[in-house]
Amino acid sequence: MPDFDEIVERAKRTSSRAAILSLLLLGVVLSAVAYSVLQLRSLQSQKVDVAAQIKDLETQRDNLQTQRNGLQIEVNGLQKSLKDARDTVNNVVPVIKYFPKNLDEKRVEKLLQARGFAFTTGHGKEDLSNKPTSAIFFGQAVKLDAVKSVATALIKGGVTLLVIRPIQSKDPGKANMIEIGSTAHPGSNSPVTVERIQSAKTLAEFS
Repeated sequence: MPDFDEIVERAKRTSSRAAILSLLLLGVVLSAVAYSVLQLRSLQSQKVDVAAQIKDLETQRDNLQTQRNGLQIEVNGLQKSLKDARDTVNNVVPVIKYFPKNLDEKRVEKLLQARGFAFTTGHGKEDLSNKPTSAIFFGQAVKLDAVKSVATALIKGGVTLLVIRPIQSKDPGKANMIEIGSTAHPGSNSPVTVERIQSAKTLAEFS
């Protein structure tokens, strides 16, 4: 049976081992805590960076929104200008030019004056001067309603229209012009009626 001194010695050795194990365990715990603290600080730093990035993105978003608003204002202004320009074009009164014919005996001029049309006169081809007025030619910028108005007035005034056609000339000065005269090539066209004129939906129907 062990004596008392041996028992004491064993107890001391057991205590030393326990102390060493406790110190080792404490070291592991402290290392884990230190690592956790470092990780936490890293996450906090990343959080700050992310917050800064978010703020930058929000600033960029606000700047883009401001630019978008500015562009929208410009687009609205351009659309209004375009509408105004179209309205101006639509409201332009075409220039009416009449080429007098010997057989008309001033009848067409008096008719245009009576209907309130402003017009000028010109000198056409000599070989057409002895033919009666029978044609209307219109420029590319002339509106359908203007052609209808002039053609209807002439027919109701007794003029026999055989031809209503676009002006073939590309002269910009004739783009907004209606010419009243004769044609050397009426073909086999039957007289144009008021009903046909009024039922037309586009100028292409007179091409």
